[in-house]
Amino acid sequence: MLQAKDEEEKLVSLVQMSRKQVEKWRKQKFFCPICNQTVQLKSGRIRIPHFAHRSDQACFFKEAKESEEHLSLKTALVEWCLRDALDHQLEAYLPLLKQRADILIDRFAVEIQCSKLSIEEMGRRTASYIKNGYQPIWICGEKTWNSGKNSSALRKFCAYSESLGFYLWTADWREKKLYLRYHLESASANKLHYASKCWHFGEGRLDELFNKITKKNLFHFRKYDSRQEMMQTYQELYRKLRGRVPDILAIQSLYYQNGSHLLGLHYWFYYPINQLILFGKSIFLFKYHFWKWLTLNNRKTVTEAEIFDFCRSCIQREKLDQLFPLIPFSSLVQWQTHYLIEGLIVCHILIIEGEQRSFYIAIDPIDCVKPHSVIQFNDTKNITEVVITGTPLKI
Repeated sequence: MLQAKDEEEKLVSLVQMSRKQVEKWRKQKFFCPICNQTVQLKSGRIRIPHFAHRSDQACFFKEAKESEEHLSLKTALVEWCLRDALDHQLEAYLPLLKQRADILIDRFAVEIQCSKLSIEEMGRRTASYIKNGYQPIWICGEKTWNSGKNSSALRKFCAYSESLGFYLWTADWREKKLYLRYHLESASANKLHYASKCWHFGEGRLDELFNKITKKNLFHFRKYDSRQEMMQTYQELYRKLRGRVPDILAIQSLYYQNGSHLLGLHYWFYYPINQLILFGKSIFLFKYHFWKWLTLNNRKTVTEAEIFDFCRSCIQREKLDQLFPLIPFSSLVQWQTHYLIEGLIVCHILIIEGEQRSFYIAIDPIDCVKPHSVIQFNDTKNITEVVITGTPLKI
């Protein structure tokens, strides 16, 4: 903690206090603002001065040992607020919610996450903030962000807007920079594609930054070679089957039961662009059910509304919305429907009929591949070679 109560019950903050000034407080008694138990003032040579409960104390908000990074980022953001004379509360306890935000700026509840946090706990805290009129701003620290290498672990921190797509906030405590990572797209379960916008600490007002940035159109273009992407997806799938990865073997069993093989499907099954961030490892399970639905009774046409309804029921059934506590359910469904249709058009499974709300289903059995460890997609006919994504999406 960076603040505590003194014996006169005045709140004492260690932000912007020199070590020499802190030393003067050494013999003073301090108390936790929440549980009123005595806390220790710690001020070593390396770590930032802070207050801490003793190990034998029980406090509802007693946290694990705060890292140097967490303390540094809280200090830096508070100093940012002070520089602009911005009304804020450090370590603000909200009694009705029984939660404590790292920093409260107007209705923005800023949470700095530098350690592991379960999706259940994150979802509970986020839902409570939103229900009570606060807008949670989760900022990922160094280890949590991890250069975007684990897209599955980062999904819970993602928000969404039509102008930015999937986005999240990160901070670098050493370089003293705040980052907006936007137009997030999963390249695999362990890698993200994204664009970045950066601010040095103290650059602009934090409240205006959080309030306005998501409403701006930050244009960004990303090019994919469709054949290359499909080939990489196919070869990764081949390696997992050879390695007998349990999740993939379970899905392979489902395909087997219906007379097909994961390595002998239509080209579209290996088209990964803008699909993995929502479904992750279960993307082939989703495609299995969608393909079965699309080909039911040899239907010839399908509408956008029908595809939307299918996506909505699937996301709801699989409870995928719970993986994204910051994103409204409707936005997830709209996003998935848009990029699902786009992929089907790129792979020439759907052909637009007149208005863009109805499609003709054109499935050619010849477009199914023959299982091979080093298959090339050079023989795919009329597949769009380059797909551009990352632009503001108007659904």
